[in-house]
Amino acid sequence: MSVEKTDSKKPDKKAAVNVKGGISNVTTFLGRRPPTEVKQMLESIPGINKALFRKVVQFVIEYLRDTEITEDHWGKIIEGLDETGRELVRLLFAGLLVVLRTAIREKISEDEFKQDLGLLQMPPEFVVDLASMMKKGQADTSIHEKHVKFPYLTSLDWRVDVTISTSEMSRILKPTILMRMTDSTGKIRTFELTTEQFHKLRYSAGRVLKITVSSADSPEDDPRK
Repeated sequence: MSVEKTDSKKPDKKAAVNVKGGISNVTTFLGRRPPTEVKQMLESIPGINKALFRKVVQFVIEYLRDTEITEDHWGKIIEGLDETGRELVRLLFAGLLVVLRTAIREKISEDEFKQDLGLLQMPPEFVVDLASMMKKGQADTSIHEKHVKFPYLTSLDWRVDVTISTSEMSRILKPTILMRMTDSTGKIRTFELTTEQFHKLRYSAGRVLKITVSSADSPEDDPRK
């Protein structure tokens, strides 16, 4: 019996935008829903001028390089700002850290990066600056060396075998599922599941997906409760 391969089609990002729902229903390289830090960052941007934005972006890059950061470095950025301005900068830093760290780690292309930030309704003049720093960050080996990246699943093949009979029994007709996984390093793992084990795997995968989505929607709550 031949191996059947599932075909997962990449979703159309433009079709994922819901005008009424705003950025909450946009699918980008950050996931199906933007993290809370990114949402708060986008809300803070109207109160940030371009010069201050560039300072914070550069600060994030230095942070990702694991450069020694002192209070003086942060003090120079927020110097002259009132309490509201300092809070906006804090939100901007947290959001930019998530955006740049993800884009650099996942090696997102410049075109996709700009497109996704556009879908998130970031001002175009900020997108250009951020894309430029993202490219520099991807080329900076010192940033990549600071992060451990584990292999990820690239393909999953499966087939169903039916045992008709054994030496002990003349008629069984018992199905088993043969699965073959390939990860990003090219390593192939093959294993066999009974029907019960397959349903347990399916249930566990669905439960993890539900927890992940719930965590993105309400990070302050424990979805397992």
